[in-house]
Amino acid sequence: MKLVIIANAPLSVWRGVEQFVDHVATDFVNRGMKVEVFTRTSNLNDELAWARSRTFNYRYKCLKLQSLVYNISASPLTYNLIFPKDADAYYVTFLDPVFLSFLSLVRRPVMLGLHGVTDINGRGLKILKPVLGTFRNSLIIQALNRAQERFFRRLGYKVVHIPLAVPVEKLVPALEANKDFSVWFPSMERSKGADRLIELARLSKSRLPGVRYLVTGSGNLEEEVRLASKQLGNITVMAKLSEDQLVKVYARSSLFLCLSRSESFSLAAAEAQANGLPAIATPTDGLRDIITDNSLGVLMDYDANRYLEIIGQYHELWKSSRKKYIQIKETIAAKQRTRLSWNAMLDRLESSLLNLS
Repeated sequence: MKLVIIANAPLSVWRGVEQFVDHVATDFVNRGMKVEVFTRTSNLNDELAWARSRTFNYRYKCLKLQSLVYNISASPLTYNLIFPKDADAYYVTFLDPVFLSFLSLVRRPVMLGLHGVTDINGRGLKILKPVLGTFRNSLIIQALNRAQERFFRRLGYKVVHIPLAVPVEKLVPALEANKDFSVWFPSMERSKGADRLIELARLSKSRLPGVRYLVTGSGNLEEEVRLASKQLGNITVMAKLSEDQLVKVYARSSLFLCLSRSESFSLAAAEAQANGLPAIATPTDGLRDIITDNSLGVLMDYDANRYLEIIGQYHELWKSSRKKYIQIKETIAAKQRTRLSWNAMLDRLESSLLNLS
């Protein structure tokens, strides 16, 4: 089987999609598929750095098709010149009406992953519905959360609920008691709540002086986060890290914090939980499917004072009984490593693609 994966988003920002695409492509090749990966970017240097950091056993191509260039050139005709048309199936990670129009002309089966559909509210469907309608017999939608699944089933599409996962089989959670109480925050994007993180760090300076925030990733508020780090002293910015480096962040952390305004599925939350970190997070569609009960953490709308109170409670528990805190981490890791198995997700994804082709 020949599979073409289109990561129709800047991977330098969407770290979860970057990780997903790399692991899926590599593992599918190991299972005997021929795989080609195409990405779109607004920052070619970031993409080339990403490519150089890996040894690909699949074909990879980066396309600078964004901003003015993208708006002018994006059409079924130009896509027809760019993308291979001999694939047995296409896997697309983001909704794009123009690209879907191209695929309808190619007349090949398509699996559409709803990675970029963060909250189901119907916006943009007037554009997408006529295009999606041309795929009725050869399109399957991969819903990443139950809200997506219910929404697209009501519209009459073929839907399979396959949440993303993390390669837990390759991770060994660090469950020892840490010397410092550090809270991991995985992004510097405003949509991911980086502005809220800065607010919490400012309030923590006087109210929770023993709490530190570890910030990874990148985003449009990176300059503001770095400035706050210098001013406050309780934020450590670690920017974009390799997966091996992230494992060390998990080991240093005692709590995971997610302040996103919307999430289709949070790989960062899944990674944190698979490594035993309790979570405090906003109740977006994707996070509701990960943090399913109080033993795993707390889901609640963002309120700075309330969030500080909950962080403080975890901090007090950590200070008073390291043994009990380790037991909490062990329970979380055991539950989520079973639920978030990478191999189980890959089996379901492969089966759906083979049935589609």
